[in-house]
Amino acid sequence: MIKMDLKNAFNEVERAVLVEAMRRHHQLHNLLPYMAATYTHETLAVMGKTAERLFEEEERGDASQGGPQGNPLMGAAFCLAIHPYVQRLHERLAAVGGEAKADMDDCYAAGPAGVVFEAVEECLQGLSGIGLVARVEKFEVYSPVTTVTDNPIRKRLGIPLKDPRKPQGLPCGGVPLGSAAYETAEALKIAREVEGEIDRITAAFGLPPSPLEGYVPELSIS
Repeated sequence: MIKMDLKNAFNEVERAVLVEAMRRHHQLHNLLPYMAATYTHETLAVMGKTAERLFEEEERGDASQGGPQGNPLMGAAFCLAIHPYVQRLHERLAAVGGEAKADMDDCYAAGPAGVVFEAVEECLQGLSGIGLVARVEKFEVYSPVTTVTDNPIRKRLGIPLKDPRKPQGLPCGGVPLGSAAYETAEALKIAREVEGEIDRITAAFGLPPSPLEGYVPELSIS
């Protein structure tokens, strides 16, 4: 399994691609006038000359690509824009018993090592055509049945491997998948974060400590 990471995805994807992705779905056509007003330079006619700028000076802070900050359509537009590439990746992997999924800009590909790296490379080439760049140094790889150390495509792309001395696995949509030691460690980490957040909120309201205080056990992995 490979977890992919896209660099600054929401700010880098081409705006024309976002609008076209929405246009392909007739159910969303009623939103196109709003997108035309807020995703193109016609924004200036609707919201004023500073609508796309981060600073007062006109020469600074232009946003010519990506979704405008805080725009409510960005999530849907981005998912529709990358969907054709994720779908092609999924179809190729499904043919060999694997699959591909994406949660916004977090993408996952699972399949035989002899296929999945090549399929991911093709997907990344397609995504680069719409302005998206992979941060391969942030990729994560987990393989429970075979080694990928010598995979030539992994090496060419520069996808790193985890320290073999540590529990092996990766987070998939927020769910830890991997060895029993990895899943246990990650699950307890999440539980401690939840416990800490409960304590923070109760303390802010002047309430007694959480009844879960000390409930999460300590973990020791040899």
